Amino acid sequence: MELIHFTTRPISRSSEPAFAVVPIKGKGMGCVALRAISVGERILTDFPLVLLKEGMKEHDLADQIAALSSADRTRLFSLSQNELRFGSTLSAAGITATNGIPFRHRGARHGGVFPLASRFNHSCDANALYKWNPASGALTVHATRDIDVGAEIHFNYGFDSIFATRAERQQWLLPTFGFACTCDKCSLTGAALQASDARNAALSDSNLLAELEACGRIDVLLSTDAATALGQLEERYAQMHAESPGVLHGVENFLQVWVEWCESASRRLAEQPATVEVAEKAAAYMDAAWRWAQRARDVTGLIAGEDAPSYHIWVDALARGCWQSGAASPPGPDFERLWIDGLAAPPLDVALASLHQCVAEYADSGAPQPRV
Repeated sequence: MELIHFTTRPISRSSEPAFAVVPIKGKGMGCVALRAISVGERILTDFPLVLLKEGMKEHDLADQIAALSSADRTRLFSLSQNELRFGSTLSAAGITATNGIPFRHRGARHGGVFPLASRFNHSCDANALYKWNPASGALTVHATRDIDVGAEIHFNYGFDSIFATRAERQQWLLPTFGFACTCDKCSLTGAALQASDARNAALSDSNLLAELEACGRIDVLLSTDAATALGQLEERYAQMHAESPGVLHGVENFLQVWVEWCESASRRLAEQPATVEVAEKAAAYMDAAWRWAQRARDVTGLIAGEDAPSYHIWVDALARGCWQSGAASPPGPDFERLWIDGLAAPPLDVALASLHQCVAEYADSGAPQPRV
């Protein structure tokens, strides 16, 4: 395979480059592993060439492109364009719309075009996952399962629901990105396809939320054995792993919902007239919240890294006694408050301007300049 003009030297657990950008038959360019990559390994830290915002004007984009170095401008216009939507003549609008990666910063929706991260192709059963790190103003990519040498590294480009049937995925991908997905999951047939679609339907956002709402009614909490209700959550988690043996895109959001649901169930039961049975149920749900929080911490560390603010929030919340159970235990700190405070960061424009100023000062010092 012939490499194009750049390969990545990411922050990782190895000094060797994790992947290279190479031609992929039928896909244009893509990212292929140069060595064995372990689950949870950071294989890339990437900074945006272009920052995208909702409602951004055409001249704003033109100003950003004009400010790029000639090398970065070449990198931007070497990216692919969805011809179905934007035609075959390359344009700044077409390239940015095709290659923009969405993320949130301070709760607001943003996007960016990245020199390397925008090169990853899609798979509905991806083996890598990107996350925006507001502390560093960079996009990080971590392996969500072990990846063999020579294997293509994929993102899941995402859907309205994390879990979608093959038909739903295909209906979204073709008009949005201009390709019909032929990944391993979309290539399933017969009983294997039926089982996958059934799991995805059961795990859809609407079905899971409806289940939680029904199980969270106080009359149901009082009449249902806690082990039975909590076993249903474990069953759903097992279904997620059956659908994808790696760390699923978006699974940390479900874990947070389950933590908060278990905590809410415990507190609602504690408000009821005190009996031994109700107290035991309340303790069981709070203990479950603690266990799910530990899983959320571990998963967040795998997919976002231990330098990510979201990881530190989980570590801090567990260390400070959130989700303590038992009548003798004082209430733990407010997790929602910890989450809001922990994700506080400067506005994105300010954060990136500060970053680039630091890089410029570092370059002026005569030391070797890091790539941004």
